[in-house]
Amino acid sequence: MTDSEMLKAQAAEIERLRGDLKRAVKAGVDVAASLSAAISLLQRGGKKAAPSDKMFNQMLADYNLSLDRFRTTLAAVAESHKLKSENT
Repeated sequence: MTDSEMLKAQAAEIERLRGDLKRAVKAGVDVAASLSAAISLLQRGGKKAAPSDKMFNQMLADYNLSLDRFRTTLAAVAESHKLKSENT
C-alpha cells in the first residue's frame, strides 16, 4: 500500500469514526431525554412510584447521577471533538 493509499484509508476511517461518534451522541441524548422525563415523573408522582421511601430516594439519586454523568461526558466529548450542538 502506498503512502497516498494509506492516507486515504486513514481519512476514510476518521470520517467513519466521526459518523459513529455523532450517532452515539444522538443516541445518548435520546436516552438522557428519556431519563430526564422519568426523573420528572418520579419527582411529581411522589413516593407512590416505589415500594418504599428509601427505594424511591435511591432511584432518584441513581437516575440523577446517571444523567449528570452523561451531561458531563457529552460536554467533554463535544469540547474534545468540537462538535456543534446542532442536533448531532
